[in-house]
Amino acid sequence: MTILLRILRMAFCAVMGIVIFAALIEFVNALPVANGFPLHALWWGVVFRAPAYVFFGAAPLLFMLTIMELRGVQKQWPYFLVWIAGGLFLGRANLLAAAVSAPAAGYFYWLSAGKSAGDWISAWREQKSQPGFSPEPISLTQSLPILLPKQ
Repeated sequence: MTILLRILRMAFCAVMGIVIFAALIEFVNALPVANGFPLHALWWGVVFRAPAYVFFGAAPLLFMLTIMELRGVQKQWPYFLVWIAGGLFLGRANLLAAAVSAPAAGYFYWLSAGKSAGDWISAWREQKSQPGFSPEPISLTQSLPILLPKQ
């Protein structure tokens, strides 16, 4: 169950990182042509660009992040480099926007899932080596001191 929850957390954080990347790349692309603050570009990136990025980029990105997870990589720079490489691959239309947006998405992923990479493996092995759990029995007087009269 621990492994399944960790995989789900990695997938959710990767998808959210892709959505953040898509929104930021549209925002940075709209900065030179916008008269003011291009807030509409964020929505455009989330609604139109993010589904395509999730469809085309989630599998290779999750493959790389899974390898990093199994290796127990907890430093920021490897996550930044993976997201920058993915960002330059997906955002090849504007390399500057991809180079600015990818580290933000990588930092989000590192904060949400990367800092604890590999911790669950050692906890799972430790739990597997100590089968069973035997709690100490609790007497009725310890569990319900309010309801029983004092002696």
